[in-house]
Amino acid sequence: MSVQSQKKNMARIAELVTQDLSYIYGDPEGRHPAGAKKLFLGKSRAFLHALAKDLGFSDFRIVTCAGGIAVAGDVGLYGQWPDGPCVYVNIMQPCFGDYCCMYRTAKSLKDSSGGHNQYIGREVFVQMDYDHVLRRLSTLKGEPGYVRTAA
Repeated sequence: MSVQSQKKNMARIAELVTQDLSYIYGDPEGRHPAGAKKLFLGKSRAFLHALAKDLGFSDFRIVTCAGGIAVAGDVGLYGQWPDGPCVYVNIMQPCFGDYCCMYRTAKSLKDSSGGHNQYIGREVFVQMDYDHVLRRLSTLKGEPGYVRTAA
């Protein structure tokens, strides 16, 4: 995905997290997300997939949690650099604060516990500053992290 596409995804994610994503329009049974919630989860997933490639992860996985009718859901990226630490990146709609991205080092591709939570504010997404996101996440590469455990 091109940098321009990533910037458009960032702007759309920033716009979507200002809306009420907890109500799933269109599905009376509540089985599948619809409307803005579905769009938020899809754009976030596409953004994180391209981000993993741009960061040069040797291995990664993306997990989507739609949640229920009362929550917006979130999308998480677990990434592993070659001979480097694992990283966990989460795109979400916070209940307070003005951020939409949380990241930290992680124990493994299956365990998101690890380092201290760090945040990227929604204003970075509004400004479509993709380089800023790449720089911030790249700082984790040099941190003493966890060794990837056996899968």
